[in-house]
Amino acid sequence: MEYLDELQPDVHPLLPSNPSERAQCRVLAYTFDTLCYPWMKEYMLAREKKRREELKRLLIGGSVMLEEAFVKFSKGKPFFGGDDIGYLDVVVGSFLGWIKFYGVVFNFNVIEEDRTPRVAEWGKRMWSNEVFQSVIPSHETHMKFLNMLIDKLPPLPEQPAVSV
Repeated sequence: MEYLDELQPDVHPLLPSNPSERAQCRVLAYTFDTLCYPWMKEYMLAREKKRREELKRLLIGGSVMLEEAFVKFSKGKPFFGGDDIGYLDVVVGSFLGWIKFYGVVFNFNVIEEDRTPRVAEWGKRMWSNEVFQSVIPSHETHMKFLNMLIDKLPPLPEQPAVSV
């Protein structure tokens, strides 16, 4: 990424120029990738209501963390990267298709205007970007992927018959 920023210095940089902010940006991207993605995947496949509720709380906590990060990194501008889409916009934006899918399939909005107003507005800006729209998988693609994952799950154990 830094290579791209060095190669094209006249183009809006992907990462902040401040080394500390650059490191924080990478940490947030890593955290989002290593925590939120596994939680989202596990939520889709969770069979126990208790576990699904626990994952829901974790994902909501992640969305609040994301709201705080947006305030910090955007500095009042439209994107994590400022006036233009940057590295965090790409990393977090890649999850927007899944987040929208969750709202439709599971009736669970990871990002809500009441809880995360700035991230909700950012998401709308991302969805209005033609390039972004062209690379995010469709709802149908997400459904196919979910069905493929479900097909790979082992069957639920049979429940013993209850005699009366």
